[in-house]
Amino acid sequence: MVTLCGSCNVINPDVINPDVINPECSTTWLVIGYGNELRQDDGAGRRVADKVASWSRACTRVISVVQLTPDLAKDIAEVEQVVFVDACEGLEKIRVEAVEADEAGGLSSSHHTSPSHLLYLAKHLYNHVPAATWLMLPACDFDLGERLSDVAQQGVDDALTWLRQALT
Repeated sequence: MVTLCGSCNVINPDVINPDVINPECSTTWLVIGYGNELRQDDGAGRRVADKVASWSRACTRVISVVQLTPDLAKDIAEVEQVVFVDACEGLEKIRVEAVEADEAGGLSSSHHTSPSHLLYLAKHLYNHVPAATWLMLPACDFDLGERLSDVAQQGVDDALTWLRQALT
């Protein structure tokens, strides 16, 4: 089992600590970066999450995972705003979209799901669905490796700029 980083709010997928967010926050945020860091650009969402975690914002939790899984619904239900961050092929720049809860939103198996289905689970299991945003990063290289393409790196930089503004 992995533990919570001592000075930051990044939560590893094996450990969830509900005490990370300050109860005096006016708005609580959850940033979920996901993707496979061993498939080059696919890891861009996790790179964003790791950087946001280093900011140590009191009202923001960060989760970095390989894929979205149904167990994340509980964490989503505990906040007022959630941002999903993922690499998406075919984009030239970052895309920001609102996400709504949707029962048919992409439960492909019992092991991974989509942002809209996670919101649906949060609503129906925990009676709360936060405002949600999907931050899609441009990506073009999904071969084996850990290096981001220039396109994906620019997407990471742009996403961090967007999140700095959104989380203030």
